[in-house]
Amino acid sequence: MSLSGRNHKAEQMFAEANTLQNKWSFFNKEANMTDAAELFNKAANLFKASEEYDRAAEAYDRAYLLSTKLGDNSSANKAALNKALCLSKGAHPEDAIAPLENVVENYITNGSFSQAAKTEQEIAKLYESMKKYDKASEAYKTAAGHYEMDNRPASALPFKISAAKLDALSGQLLNAYETFDKIGMDALNSGALRFGAKEHFVNAIICQIANDDEIGAEKSVEKYKTIDPSISSERDYKTMSDIIESVKQMDAEKFKGIIGGYAQMKQVDEFRKQMFDIIKQKLEDNANAGLL
Repeated sequence: MSLSGRNHKAEQMFAEANTLQNKWSFFNKEANMTDAAELFNKAANLFKASEEYDRAAEAYDRAYLLSTKLGDNSSANKAALNKALCLSKGAHPEDAIAPLENVVENYITNGSFSQAAKTEQEIAKLYESMKKYDKASEAYKTAAGHYEMDNRPASALPFKISAAKLDALSGQLLNAYETFDKIGMDALNSGALRFGAKEHFVNAIICQIANDDEIGAEKSVEKYKTIDPSISSERDYKTMSDIIESVKQMDAEKFKGIIGGYAQMKQVDEFRKQMFDIIKQKLEDNANAGLL
């Protein structure tokens, strides 16, 4: 079906649903409302497929209102969530926040904490796309808390990591360090996650370096090597020590050389690249200030 044909069909369904919900019936009022809600949902799906997101949100909202009147909480939540997700892709994505928060509250009221966490993740992603990293971090932390309320710590972990990364990138470096440190410590006590502890510890050290805490970073390197001797010979810790030394010397060129070698040794993820750029910029700013 062509795009115009799909939109035309969606408009027809929307109009039919509107007529049906307003049709007076003493005996079949509830059936009419149910059928109208289904038509509004179908119209919304067609609008969404055509990337007519604002129109889709309107249709989902009508389905939500009818489902609420019918006492169908499951369908109402689904329609409200779909409405919010469409608003997030429309002309004013910030309009999706309040509807998503309402869906979260509905899930919590019904004890559906995992569903609340998934919806809170959508809020976090939306804030992240708007570059509101502090709010995105809080939303990820809230999502993690919902999963923990549902006794699903493994599902909560990725959200805690996402929150820590956003804290670091938004300048909340001490919070980020403390979170990475705790995640790493927890991993050491978990057989399945033990081998991932080093990555969290390295991120913690990088946050300390970026926070101009070279002494604390040096202590962390020694602490992590002591509590887990099996990883004391890892090249990552040697690299961190070299980075700390270059920062103490305020040697931007030496720092760049170390990072270049580190990138050849292993794949550096986007978060660490961004953190290294922050540290490099500080070194270069200090060097330029010394020339004034």
